[in-house]
Amino acid sequence: MKKLLTLTIILLMLPLTLATNYYLYDELTVDFSLDTEIFLSGTGSLNNLIANVYLIPLDDQLQTINTFSESSTPTAETDKNSDSLRFTWTEQSPSYNFGYDSVVKIQNRLFMVPEVNFPYSQIPEEYNEYVQAAEIIDINSDIISQASEIIENEDNAYLAVHEIADWVYNNIEYDLNTVTAKAAKQSSWTLENRQGVCDEITSLFISMTRSIGIPARFVSGVAYTNLYDDFGNHGWAEVYYPDYGWVPYDVTFDQFGWIDPTHVALQKTADAGSSSITYSWEANGDINLETGEISSLGEITSLGNDMEQVFDINLHAIETEVAPGSYVPIRVRVVNPFNGYISDQLTVTKAPDLTEKNVKVTALGPKQTKDIFWIVKIPEDADSGYIYTTTIEVRDTFNSLDSEDITFAPDAGYKYISLEEAEEMVDSMTIDEEDQFSSQVVLSCQLDKDYYYSFSQANIECNVRSINDNLPHLEICLKENCEIFALTKNSEKDFTFPITPSNDPVVVNLKNSEIDVKRVLLLNYLEKPEIKIARIGINSMNYDELIDIPLTISSQTPIKDVNLNMNRFQPITIDELDGTKTFTISTNTKHFNAEKISIKIEFKDEEGNFYEQEYTQQIKVNNLPWYWNFINIFRS
Repeated sequence: MKKLLTLTIILLMLPLTLATNYYLYDELTVDFSLDTEIFLSGTGSLNNLIANVYLIPLDDQLQTINTFSESSTPTAETDKNSDSLRFTWTEQSPSYNFGYDSVVKIQNRLFMVPEVNFPYSQIPEEYNEYVQAAEIIDINSDIISQASEIIENEDNAYLAVHEIADWVYNNIEYDLNTVTAKAAKQSSWTLENRQGVCDEITSLFISMTRSIGIPARFVSGVAYTNLYDDFGNHGWAEVYYPDYGWVPYDVTFDQFGWIDPTHVALQKTADAGSSSITYSWEANGDINLETGEISSLGEITSLGNDMEQVFDINLHAIETEVAPGSYVPIRVRVVNPFNGYISDQLTVTKAPDLTEKNVKVTALGPKQTKDIFWIVKIPEDADSGYIYTTTIEVRDTFNSLDSEDITFAPDAGYKYISLEEAEEMVDSMTIDEEDQFSSQVVLSCQLDKDYYYSFSQANIECNVRSINDNLPHLEICLKENCEIFALTKNSEKDFTFPITPSNDPVVVNLKNSEIDVKRVLLLNYLEKPEIKIARIGINSMNYDELIDIPLTISSQTPIKDVNLNMNRFQPITIDELDGTKTFTISTNTKHFNAEKISIKIEFKDEEGNFYEQEYTQQIKVNNLPWYWNFINIFRS
């Protein structure tokens, strides 16, 4: 006997650059140590030897040095300032070992950047070196041209920097080969060859940012990575915003305007490849100096409190019942609750397959709501008689998450969506960046129900809120239905627009002489309530035998008082159905003497409206008595 199964397909896809969930804590405590050696040879007499270490944990806006202790053999005189540590020896020895141990507390801080106009009108003198070309962070005509093309006519500094970071992340391949691993390459080389490691990726990002007049600097340090399940040497950047300060960007890890708290900053410089340690000595006679490897060790020793959820995210599959092999658009809506610019990293963590990378970073303006789209590829291989369910899940950097199930089957009457159709759906729902956001007003709209039938009415509920300004002569429209109004500073107003449901996207437009903002909404539109019946996985049976018939039915909307009758024997009643239900009918095969399965279903929707459906499937009945064969001839 065959059984009908509901299968769940889940593919876990995690970003490669973020390890474990350390970024979900509000702070970390890291024990960090550095150690190295010097070897002396020759017949001369040493007067003094000095080693200046420039890789030391920094006290800055993200990290605090709880403890710091130097060590050296032979014992050296030490002198520490904010960005270097000096060891001085007057004792001659064949070798010198030195380093330090530290305990660093690192904050998981969000950076909410205010409105910063671009280009900058002026740059304070102390930041001039961070807009100049350097030896490795060089600037040539190709870098200037590419950066200008990326930002086009952008007039907001935060968004311009985000666009450059996003371009570098998506166009420069992380490639740990011998060319880039042993020595940092210039930014111009990286742009031309489109490859590099963290130093090259960060340097190119800084070069492009400087080329448009925005100060940026290189940060050397260590960070935890799941590639090695350990701390490793790493480089990232900081960008300067006037009247706000320095904001971190780790383009290699796809972290824009924020970095996870496993980053330990050791040095901040105008150029990459700056010296980690310098040496000088005075001697009488021949003295040769050889340096050993610099070794470092990081260990997370304490976790802070769990980060509170930062963003609200909502995942919506445009279609939830499709044929195998379909392409299904999913929309992820993310809401910025803050009055500043901020970025969020979204990751599709469960899906059968996608048409593009599963990670996207989006920049959000103050109080902005933004829609991000992916297209999910549904598996083609699906056996007849089965209903399959796949879960789509998305989560962001701070563990906000949402999910939705998509059902597919080859013989349940579900429609097929081609890739071209899916791309057209996404295009119809996509609003240009400049039409999504205004720094003066927030427009939010939502539907009053989760689904609509052709005979029902939908209501679009919108809220308009002003930000720090009086806004006269505003007009809000849904198609030709418009209302004119005004808002005083930090006030709000609600609107309700009735609309006839359809499959077409609904666009709400808010505008005046300075503002033009749009919102797109998608209705879950159904002609009427309907029960889907999966093809029964039985093709033949023997006459006059007891048999268990597996049956799976489903409904996209809540229905009630379901009465199901198969071949006129004892009916089955179900009080409520919302989703998929699988059960077994036990009967004698005598009921199938007509060599078909006939199912009649009666049910009601939530409003009490009555519906009925019929389903028929041909089967072969073996050993059917001769008289039933004779009767079936006349039936046909």
